[in-house]
Amino acid sequence: MPKTRKSEERYYEPVRKWLTEEMGYYTGGDIYYLSSAKKGKERFFTRTGFSDLQADVVGIKYSGNDYSSDIKVCVVEVKDTREISRQQINQAFGYRRMAHYVYLAAPAEIDTGVREIVRELGIGFLQIGSKKKVTLIETPSPSEPSEAELVLLLHNLWIAKCTFCQCYFPLWGDWNGEGKTYAKVKRNKVPSVANGRPTIEYEISEPSKKRAMVIRYLCHHCYRFLFDDE
Repeated sequence: MPKTRKSEERYYEPVRKWLTEEMGYYTGGDIYYLSSAKKGKERFFTRTGFSDLQADVVGIKYSGNDYSSDIKVCVVEVKDTREISRQQINQAFGYRRMAHYVYLAAPAEIDTGVREIVRELGIGFLQIGSKKKVTLIETPSPSEPSEAELVLLLHNLWIAKCTFCQCYFPLWGDWNGEGKTYAKVKRNKVPSVANGRPTIEYEISEPSKKRAMVIRYLCHHCYRFLFDDE
C-alpha cells in the first residue's frame, strides 16, 4: 500500500541533518520567507525544485578554490517503504539531471539485486533505521547535471550564478524594503533585420511563450565594478 507524502515528510529532518553533519552540505536554515512577522519563517531546502522534479531534501557545498568558484549539489529522494521498487529507483535517477550526487533514502533493507541496480545507476542509498537514524549503505557516483536545470534548481533555492565572473552567491543577504538582495539584469533586446526592416527579437525560453526574457544576475562585486561611480 503506497504511503502518503505526509508519512515521508517525517524523515526529511533526520536526512537533512545527516547531510549537514556527516557530509558537510548546507541545507538551508539561514534563510527566511518574508512575512508579517519580524523574523519571518525559517526555510530549509526540502520539497523544492521545478515541474515534475520536486526534490525532498537538497544540500549544497562549495567545491571551488582560490581561482575558481564552484559548488556541488546533492539531492535525496525520501520514500516511506520497506521494499524498494524499480519505479522508485528510476524516480531518484531522474534527479541526476540537476544534481551532482543523488541518494535514495528509506526505512528499507536492500537486497543484492537492488544494490547492484542503484550502484550501476550511480545512486546512493541511505537506510533510515530505528529512532530515524540515517546510515550510509551505498555511496553515489558523481554525475554531470544539465547546466540549465542546475541553475534553475539553485534559483529556487535563492542562489544565483553571476553572468560575468561565474561565481555563485546567495540572494537572501540583507533584505531591502522590496525583499530584494541582488542586482537582477535582464538580457537586452537583440536588434536584427527582417524583410529589410529593423526589428526586435526576444529569446524564447519556453515554446509556449511568444516572448520571454532570460534573467541574468550580477554578484555584488561585479555590480559595483560595473555601475558604482565611486
